[in-house]
Amino acid sequence: MPYLDNVIKESMRLRPTSLAIPRTAIVDHIVEGWKVPKGSIVTMNIYEMGRDPGTHQILTYNLQVARS
Repeated sequence: MPYLDNVIKESMRLRPTSLAIPRTAIVDHIVEGWKVPKGSIVTMNIYEMGRDPGTHQILTYNLQVARS
């Protein structure tokens, strides 16, 4: 079942059910020069994160199908 598990994960990466996830900042923070005050609502773009090779591990498959 690991193959099916990986197929489902890859499908969710390419076609996420939600395009963005909102989060609330719990502390003051600076992100790439922008100040994010505590209590701000920050949105993560899941759709774009799934297409950026730097944010996910690229999986390689060695599929061997037994045919009868």
